[in-house]
Amino acid sequence: MVKKNFKIIAFLNIGLLIIGILLGHYSELYRIYKPLYPILKMISWGILITSLMWSLINTLFIYHHIKNNLIKNLKWLLVSVIPLVCFFIIGIMTLMYLLI
Repeated sequence: MVKKNFKIIAFLNIGLLIIGILLGHYSELYRIYKPLYPILKMISWGILITSLMWSLINTLFIYHHIKNNLIKNLKWLLVSVIPLVCFFIIGIMTLMYLLI
């Protein structure tokens, strides 16, 4: 069984990822305000990187905790990996857009 703390952190990571993406998107609306735009972008990237780091750490903790009974608790491992997968998909799509 996965500990409750790991479950909470998995959902908080998804929330942080969504907040970081939305903050990065809506900070583009304030691009004309020179002092505010870089601060919002820096906060957005900080939230995204924090979410990714905690997602990786939480995934490793969950895997170490449930490696004997992996099939039964696979859903929590997948929930914990969602921010990493989203970030890599967005990164691959961005690279493809830049190369075209």
